[in-house]
Amino acid sequence: MFRHYDPQDRYVGGVLKVYDHWVLEVSWRQHTLASFVIFFRRPGVRLLSELMDGEYLRLKEVMRDMERALRSHPHIAPDHIDYLQVGNAQSHLCMYGIPRYELPRSLLGRMWGDLSYGSPPVWTSKDQNPSDIEALRDLLLPLLA
Repeated sequence: MFRHYDPQDRYVGGVLKVYDHWVLEVSWRQHTLASFVIFFRRPGVRLLSELMDGEYLRLKEVMRDMERALRSHPHIAPDHIDYLQVGNAQSHLCMYGIPRYELPRSLLGRMWGDLSYGSPPVWTSKDQNPSDIEALRDLLLPLLA
């Protein structure tokens, strides 16, 4: 599958589910545990207001699927989920899902905190280790089935 937002398939290891209009992926930048990205598949669209009604309705389905998956995992189960649509550095539409945690979570042999809980999330520019991304993907895949 060609992903116009990642033409070199640099981040292909995070793909969780492909929908008609969207691709759901584990974010390679884990702002908080289990951060994810929802990419729009039609190139050239940069704003939510440019979506057709059916595309927008399908986004709701993708969000609901991921929210259900995250809440069903006992070691992830976020307290809240923030969504950000920031298109200033991308030439395509994507939504960032940032799970929020009042208390740290232990997963994959480490503690994951949310240092800015109750405020806007702290954004990281550091990519995670590919094995961590693939481990998160493998934990979440059965929950999305």
